[in-house]
This record gives sequence, C-alpha cells and structure tokens, in this order.
Amino acid sequence: MNLVPGQGDPRWLAFLRRHEMAFNAELHLLSTGQRPVVCLPADGPEHGAGWFLTWADAEAGEWNLAHPFGTPAAYEPLLDCFPAGEEFHLLIPAADQEWFLAHTPLAVAEELIWHMDPADPLPPEDDIPIPEPPAGTTFRTMEADPGLSVVTGEEGIVPRSYLIEHEAIAAMVRVTHVTAHTVEIYIETLPGSRDRGLATSLLRLALRGFRRAGRRLVYVTSASNLASRRVAAKVGLVPYQVLARCPFRR
Repeated sequence: MNLVPGQGDPRWLAFLRRHEMAFNAELHLLSTGQRPVVCLPADGPEHGAGWFLTWADAEAGEWNLAHPFGTPAAYEPLLDCFPAGEEFHLLIPAADQEWFLAHTPLAVAEELIWHMDPADPLPPEDDIPIPEPPAGTTFRTMEADPGLSVVTGEEGIVPRSYLIEHEAIAAMVRVTHVTAHTVEIYIETLPGSRDRGLATSLLRLALRGFRRAGRRLVYVTSASNLASRRVAAKVGLVPYQVLARCPFRR
C-alpha cells in the first residue's frame, strides 16, 4: 500500500512529517487529499504555534477536529481566528490541559489515548509466524478499500481483515490512516462476539503485517473504553499520547 504523492502546503507537510507520531492522521489526510486539512495560521509552523484543522464527513457522523502545536499560551488566542459558527472538537495535549482549561470556558468531553507498537519494524525477509485464528473462525482479508486514499499493493498492509464465524463477520480490523512510518487501525467486534479474544487475534495478525512493511501500528482508544485498552495491552501496545477532546464553537 504505497502512499499517494504528497499534496498540500509544503510547509505544513514538512512540519507534520517531523511530528509524524503525534499528527499521523493529519499527515495522512493532508498528503492524500482525503479530507480538507489547513493550518491556522498558515505560517504557524514557522512561528512555532498554531492549529491543524480537519474538516469531517458530517454525513458519516464525524467531527471537525483541531489539533494544536506550540505552547497553550501561544495557541489559545488563535481560537478567535476559527471559522465562525462551525463546531470543532479540540484535541488538547495532556500536558497543556490544566493551563488551557483555566484560561477558557471549555470542558473535556473525553480523553483519547494513542497507543503504538514499541517493537522496531522488521526487515521483510525476517519471517514472523502467522497467528492461528480462534477455534471455529477463519481469517479473511480485503485487498482494496475505496474509502482509503492510498494506492494498494504494498505487502504486509491489508486495508481490512476479518474473523469469520458461521459465514458472518465476527470482528474486523480496518486501516484508517497510513504514513511513511505508521499505520493507524480501527477495531470492531460484534456485540455477541466480544470478550472472546477475537479482536486480540486480529490485532496480532495486523501487527505481523505492519512490522514486515516497516510501519508502527497506531491504535486510538477512549480512556473510558477499558475493553479496548485491555486489547491494546494484550498485544504489547504502549500509550504515547493523551489528548483531551473539548467541543468548541466560535
């Protein structure tokens, strides 16, 4: 799965690439053109503070997001420059929360935790055993995903993988964002199939492919979703970023 050649303002792309682990989603969306992404102000990377704004697919129930960089004292005043009348969900770094909440009337809706695979990516020639699916299930994959703006074909990165039970999907891992060094995924397990280790098995299969492709797996969970956090811990993922989601409208 090879990335589409980079699009967007070269200054923004250069900044996002330097901070790839923290801004992996913004980097993917800007470089592929899959979603509108802008930096506010446009010269923010040159001055060390600003916001990356991402417009969502409202029909899909997604949120507009705004992810800051720099010090909170520098990026908080820029809220006055946000588009009027549009709601954004601000993603405030944990280290900035106390200052930010003391200087704005905003509240935290939830905390989001970014997990990553701490293992170094493996050379393609280093084989890793394929994990066995749980009894009564089989692995299946989808080699192309029209909703993911990348060119498919890179060995090891499968856009969607499934566990099938009784000819129906019991669990799914879907790739959401791909950068030069990361692959972010989303996991879904049907309600009747939870607490059986199915997501863990699929995640181990995905880890194998991503390591062979030279990427680190990234998985985002809500801090309140203990089940997803347990799945992340079972396969050895470690937290590396916590952001507080704060709804905001100017």
